[in-house]
Amino acid sequence: MHKILVVESLGSAAIDSDLGAVIQHKIEEARLRVEKLSVRSLALMPAAISMALDAAEYDAVIAVGASIDDGKIYTKEIFANCIRALMDLSTIYLISIFPAIELAKEEGDMKASLLAAVDEAIKGSCEMIQIQDTYNHFTGDINGRYKN
Repeated sequence: MHKILVVESLGSAAIDSDLGAVIQHKIEEARLRVEKLSVRSLALMPAAISMALDAAEYDAVIAVGASIDDGKIYTKEIFANCIRALMDLSTIYLISIFPAIELAKEEGDMKASLLAAVDEAIKGSCEMIQIQDTYNHFTGDINGRYKN
């Protein structure tokens, strides 16, 4: 069975409790074996993913994050740098990382868009697993990993 790493930084307790159960349900529907990590802020997410990828093998990573745009320039910089770092990690570790990360003005706006992003990330993870399995089948590398 394939293993997915889900790293969450949802920003507030209200979002965390509401979305946590919904996200877990969506992952269970997709029948994925999941290991979860939670971090306190988006700034910590790339480092946590890097350490987890050094410690274990995963077929894909879903990064779920949310932050309220308080209008301060460093909030937007942290958000942009997190996305950039996730793409860099994807290249370094040769693994698909699906960012479901939102920066919104209000919590109400964030919930719907974050759930849609999580849906897309789960679908993308399942598609990449199919691609890996097809590659491994045709190359005869049963325990291998797809490499670009």
